[in-house]
Amino acid sequence: MDFIISCESNIDRSYAYAKSRGLFVLFLNYTMKNKIYEENMWRDAKLMDEFHKKIRKHAAYPSSVSYLRYLRYFESRLKEGHEIIHICSSSKVSASYMNALAAADYLEKKYPYQRIRVVDSRLVTCGYGLLVEKACDLKDEGKSYFEIYDYLEREKEYFNTIAFSSHPKYLSRIKRMNWFQALLVKLHSFTLHFEMDHSGYITYTHLSKFRKIVAVKRMVQDMKESVPDVENFNDKIFITHGRNETYALLVRQEILKEFPSLQQENIILTEESDISVSYLGPELVCLAFKGLPRDESKK
Repeated sequence: MDFIISCESNIDRSYAYAKSRGLFVLFLNYTMKNKIYEENMWRDAKLMDEFHKKIRKHAAYPSSVSYLRYLRYFESRLKEGHEIIHICSSSKVSASYMNALAAADYLEKKYPYQRIRVVDSRLVTCGYGLLVEKACDLKDEGKSYFEIYDYLEREKEYFNTIAFSSHPKYLSRIKRMNWFQALLVKLHSFTLHFEMDHSGYITYTHLSKFRKIVAVKRMVQDMKESVPDVENFNDKIFITHGRNETYALLVRQEILKEFPSLQQENIILTEESDISVSYLGPELVCLAFKGLPRDESKK
C-alpha cells in the first residue's frame, strides 16, 4: 500500500517546495489582534510582507492543532488510500503531538488495515524542516514505511537546532522570557543564544556582547562542538532567518571556512515561516544540522 510523509506547515520551507517533494501538509494557524490567520508558507508574498510589518507592533500566538482537525486531516488521507507517517513539531512547544496521537489511535481502530505513525520530532523551525527533508530523501531512495519511521525515531535526537536573536522583546511579549530578563538583554546590547534540548524544549544557552558578528562566530563554534568529524562533514544544513539575511549569509560564510569538505550547495538558506517568527521573533537567525545527540557535547 502507498504511504505518505506528512508534516505541519512550520517547516520553514515554501509550499511549492513541499509539493515538489510529495509532502502532505497540515496548515497551522496563529492569532494576531484577535484575528485568526493561516500559515502562509510563501504562497502569497504580499501577505508575508504585511505579516512582518504587523508583528513588529503586535504579538502573534500560534495555536495547537486540535484533535478534530487531525481526525479530519488523517481520515481524508486514509480515504485516498494512503498510509501515513506524520511528523509533528516538538511536543514541548505545542499540544499538537498529543492530539495527533489520539486521532491516529482512533482511526487505526476504524481503518485496521491502514497504518498511521506519529513522530514527535522534538524540534521546531529549521531543525524540524531538516528532519522532514531527511524523511523525504529516504522515501525517494526507496526506503520502506518502517525503515523511515524507525530512522526518524532513532535519529531525531541527532538533529541539532541552534539560534540567536538580539531582540528579546518578541520572546518577552509571548511569555517565553520574563520582562526583566528582556530588559537586561536590551540594556547591555546582548545577543541571546538558544537551542533545542534533548527533550524538545527551547533553552537559552549564553549571551554574546555587542556585535552580532560575535554571535555568528559563537554559533559556528557551537556547531563544531556538536559535529564529530569537522574535517569530513558534508551533510545538508539549513539556515533560516526572519528577514535578517545579512547575518544568515555571514553564518554560511563562516561555516564554509570552518568545514573544509562542506559543499555550498548543501547549505540551504531560507526565511523563517510566519509560525516560527510568531514563536521567536523576526530578528532570528537559526541553524540546523545533524551532529552529536542533543546535549551530548555539553556532558
